Amino acid sequence: MTEISLTNCHRPLDKNLRSEIAQLLALAFAEDKAMIQMLGMARWKHIAYQYFHLQLSHPDCVIIARQADRPVGVLLASSPDNQPPFFTSLREMLGMRWLLGSVFSESQRIAQNISNALPHAPVWYINQLAIDPALQHQRLGSGLLARLAEVTGTGPVYVDCESVLEGFYSGAGFKVSCRPRAIDLIVMAKNA
Repeated sequence: MTEISLTNCHRPLDKNLRSEIAQLLALAFAEDKAMIQMLGMARWKHIAYQYFHLQLSHPDCVIIARQADRPVGVLLASSPDNQPPFFTSLREMLGMRWLLGSVFSESQRIAQNISNALPHAPVWYINQLAIDPALQHQRLGSGLLARLAEVTGTGPVYVDCESVLEGFYSGAGFKVSCRPRAIDLIVMAKNA
């Protein structure tokens, strides 16, 4: 039985939960094309856990699907009110710079392309949605999105994803908002 619950993260995540979520993200994104293209498969597999662990200070809404009391799916989102403290953002950026090394500037170029495709007004933004690969295609991702919709109501929600995920997000009511040039990602929006 899978339980989907909301964890409000206006406070830091518990250390053990943060570690479990970073492990799940590293597993689910083990084949991430953009990261493998930038870093190579061996380097990406080596740093994926640390990469996601660093990113967990950013979202202020975490929705978790659990089985047998372990996370098997997670949706990380930032609310329109999310303003991470300056030093938290600085620490994350410096950590990413150290972790990614020479490809840090390329990762920032991609992030800037995505940011340019988003509206300037604060909106809900899905940072990550990941399901344990062994449990994919069981509607867990749809359940996480449905739970997020309960939180966001009719407010606009944006996500960037690989173009192969367009059908999944379209099924949840998202529409393509932008196809940034020079990267194989799309930006999709719901209620925009």
